[in-house]
Amino acid sequence: METNYTKEEKAEIWLDSFGLDYAKKSAVMELAASAYAAAENFAALRGRVSAIAGEETAARMEKTLQSGEYLRELLHTYSQKRIRCVTYSG
Repeated sequence: METNYTKEEKAEIWLDSFGLDYAKKSAVMELAASAYAAAENFAALRGRVSAIAGEETAARMEKTLQSGEYLRELLHTYSQKRIRCVTYSG
């Protein structure tokens, strides 16, 4: 099952993968107007993301952004399990 997600949808799936409650996910997205913008500007936002999500989670988020492998593997796993993600923007 192949799914074509937009870059914003992929960023929302990435953000959702850290187990944050809705209020924290929303707060992170509001830092940069969207999940994609938050991921793209993570280095500049890291301190504020850490204040919202906690240092351990912010460190995990930062590590996953160092390569695209995390998201590719996550989406591949969902696809293999026939999971279609529902996103905020889609």
